[in-house]
Amino acid sequence: MLSIDITDRKIKLVRGVHAGNKIRVQDADMRELTLGMVSNGYITDVPMVAAELNDIIKTKGITEKDAIVSITSSSIVYKEMTLPKPKSIKNTAAIEAMIQANMGVSNEFNISYTIAGEAEDEEKNKLIKIIATACPQRLVDGYVRLFSHIGLSLKAVNISNNSVTRLIVNIPKMSERMPMLLIQIDQGFLNMNLYEDNQIVFSRYFNIDPSDYDNAPDFVVRAVYDNLFRMIQFIKSRKGSKPLKEIMFYGDTGNFIELSNAISSFNVPVHVLAAPSTVITMTEIDFTQYANAIGAIYRRNKDLEHINLLEATSAKESKGMNGYLMALAGACVGAAALVGAITIGIAAVDGSIRGQITEVQNQIQAPALQADLKVVNDRETMLSGFQTYIENAGSTSTLFNYMPKVQSYVYDKIKAPMEEVKSEYNIDLDVYGFEMVDYTVSVTFMGQSNGDPTPIPAAYVEKLTNDIKTTYGDAYFQNITYTGFEKVNTSLAAKYLDIVKDGSKYDTIFKYTVTMNVRPGSDEENANTISLDLNGDQGAAEEVTE
Repeated sequence: MLSIDITDRKIKLVRGVHAGNKIRVQDADMRELTLGMVSNGYITDVPMVAAELNDIIKTKGITEKDAIVSITSSSIVYKEMTLPKPKSIKNTAAIEAMIQANMGVSNEFNISYTIAGEAEDEEKNKLIKIIATACPQRLVDGYVRLFSHIGLSLKAVNISNNSVTRLIVNIPKMSERMPMLLIQIDQGFLNMNLYEDNQIVFSRYFNIDPSDYDNAPDFVVRAVYDNLFRMIQFIKSRKGSKPLKEIMFYGDTGNFIELSNAISSFNVPVHVLAAPSTVITMTEIDFTQYANAIGAIYRRNKDLEHINLLEATSAKESKGMNGYLMALAGACVGAAALVGAITIGIAAVDGSIRGQITEVQNQIQAPALQADLKVVNDRETMLSGFQTYIENAGSTSTLFNYMPKVQSYVYDKIKAPMEEVKSEYNIDLDVYGFEMVDYTVSVTFMGQSNGDPTPIPAAYVEKLTNDIKTTYGDAYFQNITYTGFEKVNTSLAAKYLDIVKDGSKYDTIFKYTVTMNVRPGSDEENANTISLDLNGDQGAAEEVTE
């Protein structure tokens, strides 16, 4: 049997067999996928993914044709629920219908589930505890097309958390380490599974992205800490919850020391999932990388574990008209049982609701809740104050117009004195660098002269101060200084510039930098008037005259 685990980044293939109570791994291999070939679990480039799989098969000389695939996607919805027990737990149509109604999903979703136990309501009606998943059928269809393209016979499509669960529940004495949280580490996601009493009771999938953590090299470690913190808070809130005995990692665990150090504050023992005695490998592999694929090889309990997505009702309907008619016939045969199950369900829900009403009323009157409501009321009052501030601060958009908007307008003002200076001193002068941040402007000039250019910066600054004015007659620029004056004889700079003494009227190159502030209110076009009344009097406006 070929067991294949596919994520957005990797294909992992295991060739193995389930014999007795052991798994024998005969061969294994892995391929990195180019980003985009698989996107959030969906096969977006069937030929390219098929080519990667075929390469593994040919390289390893694999002849098996039967295959199982384990898949992962944030499109898959997980939910823990309690449902009325039908007369027969083999009545999958009835259970799927109740799960679909409970999760509020359409027929386009493929329903799979594990029966995690049984219970009774207050009226002694039988209930079943369900760990359910709803997977878009088109996601499943993509894998059917992929394996048809390769020529392999696809026997099962499993969600990866169900695959690894087959491994966990078959490891001797693993139940002694429960409640246990098993976490799959990947560069693009985390998958957390909670186990109690040797069965999965809760599962969550988290997408992670380096951009959420400032592209830090340790973004995976940070993501593990953040999501683990939330998961532990959730576990503590569950009714009848027990403290975690262990946290176990598998997948990309190369940074295990960093991971264990990061979560040490949770005071829960941390380990890496190791190969159990029930798995015999005949080739050298990194067991934690292949745990999903190995787990999928275990035979499942068909009465309790309805985890093969190819066997779900939506999968059968998607195969065409014949499959649809077969599913319809099966639904008709099970109609009576379905109606009976729904009747029991209504009675159970009605009794449960009556009890919940009394419980909720008591909770509302509880002193702790009343204290919380007072806090909410106080914060709503505070929010009202913030809203008043926001309304009064509406004139900030006008204040923004008070600043000079167009750098080219300022640039033209800076260049205006240059022609007069060039003519008066018989020099060549131009802007070499220009930078403007808020009101502060820094300009570097470079020029050529015949003789000593030392007076040039002072002459330029004088004209900039005296000649460049605002509409109201004030200096456009203020706090003007110049620095960094340099001059070089052209005979020394000839190898860098196309200037030679005999071929140019200039013999000296010079450079200097002028720093200045634009006077506030100088943007005449956009800031002629401004309302400075922040107390709600919108009628008062003052002309800005500096």
